[in-house]
Amino acid sequence: MGIGGYGHHSGMAWRYEFTKEEQISFDINQKEYLASSINQKIQLTFDDSQFPCSEDITDNTSACAWMYKSNFDPSSHPVNNEIAHETAKTLMEHNASSYSQHLPGAANDIADSLSRAFHLTDKQLIALFEHTKPPYLPPQKMKIIKLPEELTSWIASLAQLTTKTRELKWARTKSTLAHGIIGWSGSTTSKPDLTPIFESSHVPKKIRCLCGFLHALRRGDFSPTGDQIKGKTAKTAIIHVAATISASGGKDPRLDKSGKPSLLIERQINSYKKVDPKTKHQKAIPPEVYRFILRRATLPRNQAVANLLCSALFFAMRSCEYSKTQRHHEKQTRTIRPCDITFIKGNKILSHDHPHLHKADIVIVTFGPQKSDAHRDKSIPQEATSDDELNPVWHMAHTIRRLRSYPGYDKEWPIYTYYDQKRNASQTSRVMK
Repeated sequence: MGIGGYGHHSGMAWRYEFTKEEQISFDINQKEYLASSINQKIQLTFDDSQFPCSEDITDNTSACAWMYKSNFDPSSHPVNNEIAHETAKTLMEHNASSYSQHLPGAANDIADSLSRAFHLTDKQLIALFEHTKPPYLPPQKMKIIKLPEELTSWIASLAQLTTKTRELKWARTKSTLAHGIIGWSGSTTSKPDLTPIFESSHVPKKIRCLCGFLHALRRGDFSPTGDQIKGKTAKTAIIHVAATISASGGKDPRLDKSGKPSLLIERQINSYKKVDPKTKHQKAIPPEVYRFILRRATLPRNQAVANLLCSALFFAMRSCEYSKTQRHHEKQTRTIRPCDITFIKGNKILSHDHPHLHKADIVIVTFGPQKSDAHRDKSIPQEATSDDELNPVWHMAHTIRRLRSYPGYDKEWPIYTYYDQKRNASQTSRVMK
């Protein structure tokens, strides 16, 4: 286990395998933060522009946010504090700016392999990339360089700053790419152009292989703690595997000869779900609570909150979809905006400045990026009700009219925006409670 990174424009990659002491000294977020900082330093050395912009892409939301942060408490977070100082120093030395971005883990196969596939040589790893063609593969031939001694020494010194040692399961784990490729399980492989198992095998063999992998997932073979995982989690992992293979130009291994989902895989997943403990759902808030909130809302800000809460009720929104939550900038889920809301009367779409917007028959909300992608880019409709208080069309119409009345109105504003006669503020999830 270690860290690694690469530049999509430069094609320059690097990797570093932790010593046992270093492995247990950093938590997963610190490792990702350290990798982002080192990758920024390396890639900027290959950028000869006058004012370069470092595209610090990571699949860790904490590291993504920390690349902008420099005020860690040195007594409680000494490692983070040192990394932040080094990151700031690097940017100043190169007259550079940082554009930190989040990339879903399923699309980050190259960095994943660089940080875990230490059983492969550099040449074998590059051959693996060229053969499987994972997402975001650099257009030019990649080259893996060795970390300079000053950086390896810095990593060792950071490990000494850790306030407490973490006990981890110490063992090498193969990357997602190396797991699914025949012959890439050891560094003694002589042929760099080996064929992926899901490309060369017949359909029945693919399905049996996937069933075996599913069983190993369920058993906890790939879990950090070794504990058995739920059937739903195992199913999600299989979906990600199939998506990676499809993105690389292969066929979905879950499909049988007729092109339909394999009955064998479905039965196996269903058998797990039957014996898994049932999910304990929280009890729903009764409608009378919402009516009480509406009746008590006499001030403008309270009325705005009441309309947002009632709108969220009909569309089953998460708190981050209609209010500003803690660490909101790290969330994958996008807050609903006025441009995501559509009103329909008869067969016509009503503009947001229509005088009878509240009399529309249907209101439609288009959801953006989601943490689970359950409703990503899906448009969910709700019809107007005959209830005098709880009506999704009314509440959404009042919210739109409120936002349009603010100076400098922008249809891209999040719906939790509130103008307090001085400036635009935010309706936070704490206020909603």
